[in-house]
Amino acid sequence: MTVRRIVLGAHCIANPSFITIFVPPSPNQVVKPPSMYIRLLDFLNEIKIGLYQLPCPEATYMGISYGYQPKDFFENRGDFIELCEKLCNDVCNNLERVITLSERNGVTVEVKAVIGIDGSPSCACERTKRIVNEKKKYVEEMGVFMEILKEKLDEIGIRVPMVDVTKKPKLSEKKFNKLKEILLKDK
Repeated sequence: MTVRRIVLGAHCIANPSFITIFVPPSPNQVVKPPSMYIRLLDFLNEIKIGLYQLPCPEATYMGISYGYQPKDFFENRGDFIELCEKLCNDVCNNLERVITLSERNGVTVEVKAVIGIDGSPSCACERTKRIVNEKKKYVEEMGVFMEILKEKLDEIGIRVPMVDVTKKPKLSEKKFNKLKEILLKDK
């Protein structure tokens, strides 16, 4: 049986146009992805692991270029939570369908990890930002979307490491190496 390995990745890894701080000032300007994202995509290609692009809950909720908000902003909006639940249900239903149909075709689909974005209020897997003493501070917890996705993946029996990538130079190598270790394990 053939095995296809995939990771579930935050939307903006492959589509930097959705990163609020990278929205170009003019419609003709090209948006360049952070170098770590390019490196990640190249690495996934090199080791033959596919990227299943997750939907962007923030852009779906507020459109592009909404301005950065901390986790507190999104988790206190019932309609945003409902949207995340719907998006996560859709992802899980689609994954189950892909896995089932692939097995019928003699292909095993293996989900290796979920890759989030460091500091994202929605798509962080390891740390996000909250308002603490009236200032935005990093806290060791998942973003709103990833919390719900983890719960929904658990329900369908997919339990995989959830890790972040970052644009911050001091952390990027450490986080990238952690991800490499996860993806190369049992290869």
